[in-house]
Formats: sequence, C-alpha cells, structure tokens
Amino acid sequence: MGSNLANRLGALVAGALDADVMDPAGAALAEREGFRILADWSHVVPVPLQGVVTTEVLIKDQRPPLRAFLKGVVRGLRLTKENPQEVAGIAMRGLGLDMDEATALCAVFISWERPGYADDNALAAFYGYEIRRPLGLSEDQPLPTLHDFSILMEVYDELKISEPQ
Repeated sequence: MGSNLANRLGALVAGALDADVMDPAGAALAEREGFRILADWSHVVPVPLQGVVTTEVLIKDQRPPLRAFLKGVVRGLRLTKENPQEVAGIAMRGLGLDMDEATALCAVFISWERPGYADDNALAAFYGYEIRRPLGLSEDQPLPTLHDFSILMEVYDELKISEPQ
C-alpha cells in the first residue's frame, strides 16, 4: 500500500484492506467515507502524531523562514484550542466536512498544552515504537538525537508560551 493516503483509503473502500492506521486528517476522511475510528492513538501511545522535519543545512541557512513557519503552525494550533467552533467552521467549509466531523478533527489539536512540542516521555515512546522496535535495536544501543526544538522554543518566547520544564 505504501504511505499514500489516497491508495490506502481506496483499498479500504474497495474491501482490499480491512483496517489502517492514519493520521488525524486521514482518519477524518475515512470516517466521512463511512468507516469508524477504533482507537485514537494519542490516548493509547504517548507519541507525537506528526512532526516537521528538515535538514541541518536548512536549520543553519534558513532559520528565519523556518521560525516564521513554526510560529504560524503554533498560532494556528492555539487558535484551534481557543476558538474550536470557529476553526471547526473553517474546516467544515474548507474540507467539505459536516460540523460533527470538523469538530472531531479539531478536538485532536485542542488537548495540546504546548503546541508542537513533545516531552522526553513522548520522544522516548516515539523512538521505541518507530525506531527501536522496527529495526530490532536493543534498549542499551544508543540512538542519535534526531530532534531540535530550539526554533520552537524561540517561537514560544515570542508568543509568551511557557517553556516545558
């Protein structure tokens, strides 16, 4: 199937696939097609649902645009948390969802205390489930640090969001 959501959703609709693990947007689309969400992984496994990835070169050479992008993401997530009905209305119109579907999609984001940030426990779970387990790495084998929240912390300072302890 691969990672292409359209292929996976098409396989579900055709009956070639019985179930699938999807991100929040994919789950909303599948629900719209008549499928039911069996579990919200954010309530089961404390791992980040999605992330923004880039290269060290881009972080070094394009820090201001990256910072502006992350600031926009964090502001959007805060807007969703502070005005869920308004944002659900935008999602409803923009994605062609009904109000219940749009509200459910927005609910994924409003539980976040610090938008875009994953604490040590969430990162440890992520590395365990997404790297150690699939690659068969033992617990004592060190993993490289693959995350850099420095730009996000700059955005937090600018938006006056308290930094995680």
